[in-house]
Amino acid sequence: MASDQTRSAILAAAERLYADRGFGDVTLRDIVAEANVNLAAVNYHFGSKDELIAELFVTRSIQTNRERLNELKAAEEAAEVLQRAERGDAARRRRHRRQRPGAGAQSTG
Repeated sequence: MASDQTRSAILAAAERLYADRGFGDVTLRDIVAEANVNLAAVNYHFGSKDELIAELFVTRSIQTNRERLNELKAAEEAAEVLQRAERGDAARRRRHRRQRPGAGAQSTG
């Protein structure tokens, strides 16, 4: 397995196991068995179990923040479309009122 693939396999295995059983109940041996790598690979890529979980947190945080930024951008774009539509509707209503005979005139009942 290539180095990047090994690293990714370790992170994916750790994330699955931590999600299923919690950090305290997962050993490095559990992770390497799940990732199908040797223990030296974890030490090479991360140094320790604590550093592995820190890297997993950073990696997941970056991914989550990217997703959030994409969602915010989409929401901002949707808001701009709605604002343009509302401005267009308001302009059409003003034109329509001006075109009606007697528009704006008060009735004297």
